[in-house]
Amino acid sequence: MQSIFYQHNKNDYFCPKYYYKNVKKIKLLRYFLLLLSVISCFTVNAQFSCKVEGTVKYNGKNLPGALVSLFNGVGKIKEVRTNDKGNYSLSLKPNDEYSIFVTKEGFTKMEIVFSTMGFTEEDAKAIKGSANPIVELFEMPTNENDAAQINEILSTPLMSYYYDYDKNEIVSDESLEESSKEELHKIEKIVKTSEKKEQPSDETDLNYKKEIAEGDKLFKSKEYELASLSYSQAMALKPTELYPKTKLSEIEKLMANAGEKERLAKEKELALAAEKERIAKEKASSEAAAKEKLAKEKELADAAEKERIAKAKAITDAKENERLEKEKTTTELAEKNRLAKEKELADIKEKERIANEKKLAEDTEKAKIAKEKAMVEKAETDRIAKEKAIADAAEKERLEKEKAIANAVEKERLEKEEAKRVLNKKYTLAINSGDSALIAKNYIVAKTAFEKALTIKPQELYPKERLTQIEVEIAKSGEFQNELAKKYPQGVTEEIVKEGNATDTRRIVVIGNKGTLYVMRRTTFGAVYYFKDGATITESVFNKDTENK
Repeated sequence: MQSIFYQHNKNDYFCPKYYYKNVKKIKLLRYFLLLLSVISCFTVNAQFSCKVEGTVKYNGKNLPGALVSLFNGVGKIKEVRTNDKGNYSLSLKPNDEYSIFVTKEGFTKMEIVFSTMGFTEEDAKAIKGSANPIVELFEMPTNENDAAQINEILSTPLMSYYYDYDKNEIVSDESLEESSKEELHKIEKIVKTSEKKEQPSDETDLNYKKEIAEGDKLFKSKEYELASLSYSQAMALKPTELYPKTKLSEIEKLMANAGEKERLAKEKELALAAEKERIAKEKASSEAAAKEKLAKEKELADAAEKERIAKAKAITDAKENERLEKEKTTTELAEKNRLAKEKELADIKEKERIANEKKLAEDTEKAKIAKEKAMVEKAETDRIAKEKAIADAAEKERLEKEKAIANAVEKERLEKEEAKRVLNKKYTLAINSGDSALIAKNYIVAKTAFEKALTIKPQELYPKERLTQIEVEIAKSGEFQNELAKKYPQGVTEEIVKEGNATDTRRIVVIGNKGTLYVMRRTTFGAVYYFKDGATITESVFNKDTENK
């Protein structure tokens, strides 16, 4: 679906109430789709393409900067923007089906279908007429439901071009043009109703702006989790606003990138730690060896020094014993007097020490009791806070899990709906192409289209009935020149068949209403032969005629 676009800057937050006063009236009756003008087809060296020259308008004026995307069955193959005159140019190849999507932010989208199936080189040389699609876009309403209804109408192509085999020209689907006018009236009614709807209140606008301002401030400070809460509150106030949705998406990407950077940083940190550990081990081993060497050298030096000291000490001790013996007699009396005085002083100090220790013990006990009481009170406070934190974390985890499950279920549902819508769209496109070709009596193109529709929805009866009808019509008109063209699809079909001592690679080439059988026969003894409809040919002719078709 086409999303609704809102403009926002840091000084002026978007408010639908003021937006409705300034937005221009949506103009829808300017022929939403105008057809006819230049698709030129040309050939160069046996290859050709169709050049599409288109124009995109808004309110009757050329619209520059519109995005024009070209798709085929494989996917997107080119993307251009309209120039300052609203023009663009694309080239299409033959025998393919294309979709051209025209989009621009804040505007409706448009799809144009082109089919060049059945368009050959000879047809290109004699092509008649020309066509040029002109598409007029208009602004989308801000109401999400109204925008969804309009996008539902525009989800299928309203313009279609195909190659008319009988007229030998690219023509538009007139029946689809008529139905598109009815769809325009529906869109006009939806837009007029949307303009009359009630505008949001001033209080809602004020709260929305506050949440956006807070979210932007937090986002700028890289506090992404807090910013996402503010943007979520703003989105709850105005669910149709795009800005908070866009910012939430940016936050998801930034947080995902931050996680990847953190992972790489951790890997780098682990690698550096491992390298440091290796270097440390090598250094430790080297230091241990050097330390062991020094220890042995020190042990020898210490032994020699110990022996020298022992000899010197023996001489010194002998002299000292002689001196002490002489001093002993003189100092014994003085020592007795000193000890008596020291004992008296020691007794006094011991009494003081005991008194001080008793007082210190009492003070210490009081401080211990007070400290234990404070620790018990703190432990109780910490326990209560811890229990509350655990409960809060558990509740948060439960809510996050429930939200993740709900988001996963919703995502799966949306993906299934999108896959179903794409399948239905491809089926409808194939049926429309087949019906258009059948009306134009282009049975080859019609048969290919209905066969494609049947591969998409094998249980559908409609394509089966149309294929039966085509077989009858082909049988009446004798359009196929041989059974190969009738049995096999356009292009090259390869089959491998083993016959006796040889293996045949059969390539059936169907171009238009004619089929040709090419055979490469490889024998068990190594010889290889090439045939075209039974006649002998060379390997180069076989490869040239059956490759790149």
